[in-house]
Formats: sequence, structure tokens, C-alpha cells
Amino acid sequence: MAVPTGKIVSIEADVTGLKSDNTQGAAYIMRCAYRNQAGTLHQIADDEVDLDIEDDATWGAPESAISTTNVLIKIVGKAATSIYWTGSVRVRMS
Repeated sequence: MAVPTGKIVSIEADVTGLKSDNTQGAAYIMRCAYRNQAGTLHQIADDEVDLDIEDDATWGAPESAISTTNVLIKIVGKAATSIYWTGSVRVRMS
């Protein structure tokens, strides 16, 4: 999500994951907020994970990251595991 100079963005990611053999699953809701000041992106506070439900606690919850003036939402999952991810992202910008 690109954040133009002088703008603020609030992002909510609602994500579910299902292991390819149907034996494990997870659900997450994560929120983050960023502002662009003079072309530099700043995170307003740490990511907030409101929902973190997993069959396997080694799965990683969603997290945000900065790439120049873009906000990225990343899901780690579990190493050497095929996971089918679905989700929706709600963005508010002002």
C-alpha cells in the first residue's frame, strides 16, 4: 500500500490459513498505522494483533513492514509447510 507524502493510513488485515492436508489452521486480525512525513514513512505504534488463533503456535502472525513509502503486510507461516492463505485488507487513508 503506497502512502503519499502528508498522508496517514490505517490498515486492518483479516487472514486465515489452512495447511494443505487440512490438519492445521490459523486465523488472525492485525492492525497497523503509518504516516508519511516529507517522503519518509513512519510507523505510529507497534502492530496490534487482535486475534491470534492457531493449531500450531509456531505459525507466525501477520506483521507489517516498510518498503520505501509502501506498507507491506507479511505472513510467515511455518517452514517446510504448504499453507493456503486467504484474507481481506481494509485501508483508511487521510
